[in-house]
Amino acid sequence: MSKNNKQENGQTLESILFNCRNALRGAGGTEKNRDAVIGLVFIKFAGDKFEKRRKELKEEYGDIPAFLEKKSFYLAKNVFYLQEHCRWSYIVKEANSNDIAV
Repeated sequence: MSKNNKQENGQTLESILFNCRNALRGAGGTEKNRDAVIGLVFIKFAGDKFEKRRKELKEEYGDIPAFLEKKSFYLAKNVFYLQEHCRWSYIVKEANSNDIAV
């Protein structure tokens, strides 16, 4: 590191910039966002598998709600059963709503 990067009090330019970045971002900003993003990625993944299995059930049994909403038909293929308000399609549809909680 060159002497030009050192300040009089011993801090480097990089450490000052990192401290400013942390102050502007706020405490815990990235962890909170990371957890939300990971949760959404998981819901998307589970939702895709759920929709694929639901399509298979529709092809096999038709559009009969008793079969499409039967939890054991999803679990038998190692697919999470998702209630309607937990599905990715619901989240996308309600994304602009102010009262949706993710």
